[in-house]
Amino acid sequence: MAEPYSSTKFKQHVNSCKSTGKAEGHTTLTSFFGVPSKAQQKVPAKQGNKTNNEAPNIDCPCSGITARHDARVPDFITRTGAEGGGARSVTKIADELFKKKYADLSERKKTRVDVAQRHEWTFCFDRVLMAIFSTKCEKYVKGAKDSEDSHTCSQCLAVLLSDSRFKSGLRVPIPEDGNFRYLNEKYQGKSTAERYAKSQGLQDLLEDKVCRLRATLLTITHF
Repeated sequence: MAEPYSSTKFKQHVNSCKSTGKAEGHTTLTSFFGVPSKAQQKVPAKQGNKTNNEAPNIDCPCSGITARHDARVPDFITRTGAEGGGARSVTKIADELFKKKYADLSERKKTRVDVAQRHEWTFCFDRVLMAIFSTKCEKYVKGAKDSEDSHTCSQCLAVLLSDSRFKSGLRVPIPEDGNFRYLNEKYQGKSTAERYAKSQGLQDLLEDKVCRLRATLLTITHF
């Protein structure tokens, strides 16, 4: 052969060579290498194409960070009344915006600090799904159509793996029941408690408790 995989001289040989009549003589490339079987004649599927047995990928909703990623996630969600995290403290934001302590600000300025902090959140809690989502969640990820596994986008996984404030939050233990009263008032979830009380017919009990507390405070103030 003149060069690799060139059959030119072999063809010239076949055309000029006289047949000897012997059975072992090869006259064509096909007979020389043998006829391929039916299985060998099948054209292989192109790379990237799905086989009949493989389910196609579809857009699946991101399921966020759950207990499947870290067993402490449910505790993190239930121990705080905050709706999200990952931002700087209100102390640092108040100093940056007003050069004052957060406690010394008016209610209007405190609200501005709270809103600024909310805009800095890197993750938020979903207490219905018991999951934590990145504020940059991609919403959907590619996944198998018939798969029952959860799917988490790269942005949520980035929070799980590299967000230092998220990791710190996971390490904080749940306080004892008696210590929940010391939670910051804005994180106590009063609106949630009121909705639950109304749905269970307990609103009157809460109102009676508040009235008794007010009466007690007035009595102490009088003396």
